Amino acid sequence: MMNHYKNILRPLFDKQYKHELLNNLFFHPYTKIEFMVRDMMVERRASRYLNMIVDAGLLHKEKIGKVNYYINTGLINLFLNHTELPKDNVPMIESVSDTIHT
Repeated sequence: MMNHYKNILRPLFDKQYKHELLNNLFFHPYTKIEFMVRDMMVERRASRYLNMIVDAGLLHKEKIGKVNYYINTGLINLFLNHTELPKDNVPMIESVSDTIHT
């Protein structure tokens, strides 16, 4: 998934692309301007960068109160749609207390 984002972001930002941008988008399921400023040190451009990513379809912008949250819907979908192994396919691990005979 990160490679997919990277393949879209690199040409979008060209020489301004930094790997910290990708890290910022995947550190939490959402980001906001303050996180971008802190992680990438791009005070005046943070809002513009995030809106470019929204326009590219990688983030969803949601305003709550006075704060814009930029939600990484791809990452959230990954969390929500993960699959678990069926219980009968999970290997059993013996408990240490089960193997000690007193």
